[in-house]
Amino acid sequence: MSFDAALIPDGGYQIKVVASDAPSHTPADALTGEKVSERFEVDTTPPVVSGLKATVAAASPVAPLVTFDAEDAFSPVAHAEYSLDAGPWQFVEPAGILSDSRHEHYEFRLPASALDSKTGEHLITVRVYDRHDNVGVGKTVFIVPAK
Repeated sequence: MSFDAALIPDGGYQIKVVASDAPSHTPADALTGEKVSERFEVDTTPPVVSGLKATVAAASPVAPLVTFDAEDAFSPVAHAEYSLDAGPWQFVEPAGILSDSRHEHYEFRLPASALDSKTGEHLITVRVYDRHDNVGVGKTVFIVPAK
């Protein structure tokens, strides 16, 4: 037996299964049993990425500061990653180092080597996972000025 968890609200659940062989036996011989599951959580709502921006300082145009917030309505944020210009995904720590709450703030500098002499428009994409592997995504464009 299976069910589509997306059809029910996020939350804690237990399932009760009742089985009977009454359709194939007389009322006197029929047996019935039931079992209640352990409590389990359903979480199908992804985290929300907000406030994503990359700030390019005039003093250090090759190391933009990236900031954003991630919030999940039901479970703690597990981890986040970023991709620069559709490149490989890179792990990023939250500002508090430990990812253990439903709201996390992220603030990090892109490595200077990632933008060596690459002026112009760039795309930064972030993805954030909650403890149930739901993923939220955000993206923004920033410009590295010519020197």
